[in-house]
Amino acid sequence: MVKLYENGKLRKDIIHEYDLTPSASISAMYDVLKLPRSTYYDKAKEQDHSEDELAATILEIFQKSRHNDGTRKIKHELKKLGITSRRRIGRIMKKAGLYQTIQLPSLSPMWINAMNQKWKTC
Repeated sequence: MVKLYENGKLRKDIIHEYDLTPSASISAMYDVLKLPRSTYYDKAKEQDHSEDELAATILEIFQKSRHNDGTRKIKHELKKLGITSRRRIGRIMKKAGLYQTIQLPSLSPMWINAMNQKWKTC
């Protein structure tokens, strides 16, 4: 098994490839390989969408919103495709240089001290 590991294969791939689970207990096998037992139960998640396809989709949604949508609203749109990571969306937006326009609050007349009144602060 050491030779297989030296050839560049991952230890957990060796176990699944040669189906070594029936011959030994899972905990004993993973103790020998110095891996956590949870590795056996984890299934590798394959990402269907490449970064380029996802970047194009994010750019399209961002332009449709006239540069108003941030990561939360784009995530809501991409949830239909099965992509739910806001951090991943934000990372791609940052690489592409996409920033949402921030609307500053307008200064309403209520906040302007037109009569130069002196208010007491507590």
